[in-house]
Amino acid sequence: MSSEGAAAVAPRRLGLGRVAFDMLMVIGSVLLALALDDWRDNREKRALTQNVLIALVQEIKANAAAIDEALAYQDAMAIAFRDSSQTFQKTGEFIFPDAARQRSAAVRFSRAAYDSALVSQVLPRLQVPTLLTLSALYDEQDAYADLLRTYATATIQTDFNDGERYLRLRSNQYAELAEAERRLQPMLRAASEAVSAEVGR
Repeated sequence: MSSEGAAAVAPRRLGLGRVAFDMLMVIGSVLLALALDDWRDNREKRALTQNVLIALVQEIKANAAAIDEALAYQDAMAIAFRDSSQTFQKTGEFIFPDAARQRSAAVRFSRAAYDSALVSQVLPRLQVPTLLTLSALYDEQDAYADLLRTYATATIQTDFNDGERYLRLRSNQYAELAEAERRLQPMLRAASEAVSAEVGR
């Protein structure tokens, strides 16, 4: 091979090496950018998960506090309406308990954090036992809300001329609300503990 031919081949080899190097640099840069983007996404997902879980723990604790506050009232109202019903049976005198006029019997559960966990896809990242505990709790809270609607309908449809029936109905309503709240108490504690364990995991 002549010196001119060797000189023509050398730049060509140098050109292929340069092209291969440039391709490797582009591929490496793209892979690095994808890895950084994936890392950033995972970090944001972890931060979102932690924020939603903290809000969920706060929501569960607030719902538990509402139950604790309402339970004594429900028990007292069940007894007060039962006593009023018995008085009505004996004397015919209709006595509406004054304490029943002071506040609503209903506990309005918050579920914004739970709904946020559903929408933001945080729930699928939880351990299965935690997920089952939360699902059972929020199902029971929904059943409690249904119970309240049933009582509201029954109260509206009551014939107020039948005082004994009305007082007995209200006594039973308060007793059943208290029973439902007692079922919810251990579920709220278990859910709070389970979600708290997930925070920081």
